[in-house]
Amino acid sequence: MARQKKSLKIAISHKIQNGPYGGGNAFVSSLSNTLLALKHDVYFDLKQSDLDFIILTDPRRSSPNVTFSASSILRYIRKNPQTIVIHRINECDERKNTRTMNFRLRTANYCADHTVFVGSWLKNLKVFFPRDNPSQSVILNGGDGEIFHSRGASVWDGLEPLKIVTHHWGGNWMKGFDVYQKLDEMLSEKNWKNLIEFTYIGNLPKGFRFKNANYLEPLSGKDLSAQLKSHHVYVTGSINEPGGNHQIE
Repeated sequence: MARQKKSLKIAISHKIQNGPYGGGNAFVSSLSNTLLALKHDVYFDLKQSDLDFIILTDPRRSSPNVTFSASSILRYIRKNPQTIVIHRINECDERKNTRTMNFRLRTANYCADHTVFVGSWLKNLKVFFPRDNPSQSVILNGGDGEIFHSRGASVWDGLEPLKIVTHHWGGNWMKGFDVYQKLDEMLSEKNWKNLIEFTYIGNLPKGFRFKNANYLEPLSGKDLSAQLKSHHVYVTGSINEPGGNHQIE
């Protein structure tokens, strides 16, 4: 008689939000759905005393979607040293020109047995501080192929205006708003205004507004996919993106 596989107990430090809520939320949603489909148990707190794995996705305890912190994990593994802790690093100061994120990541990384980077270049930053074993890997982000695909996508006929699109959940200027602002300005120029269209989907920097571009509130899932496929060209100007989902989608 074949041995039955053990059902694992896994806690993830991120409460899933419905609707558009950024790449981190999409990752946790996809991961938890996959684990549940494989008959594993998924939790979003540390109330279980016999967890097999803990996955830390964000060191910012003040963030509304974060359900437990690195310090909580440290207290947990003192009582349950058999639990394996995985820290997924998908942020850095270089991404948004901040000053504290790398320190937070490095400090939080002290609780981890294994560190997962969403991009290989992140390993060269000061975000990594292994507790015991410098076990690490790079796992790139992916999109849901059932939702984001090229089937039914618009094809430019060379006659109508070329439709350009981009989308971001984060409204930080370094997401490429210098590029998007330039495209917006080009739409008012005689040589360009009848040749191209530009649509931005997502959040904007505080106080920033487009003058000529089409603007849509954040979208997700099939609604986002349909909008992207109604355009001809996707552009991203994001600087120091750790492992963005937008260009994958």
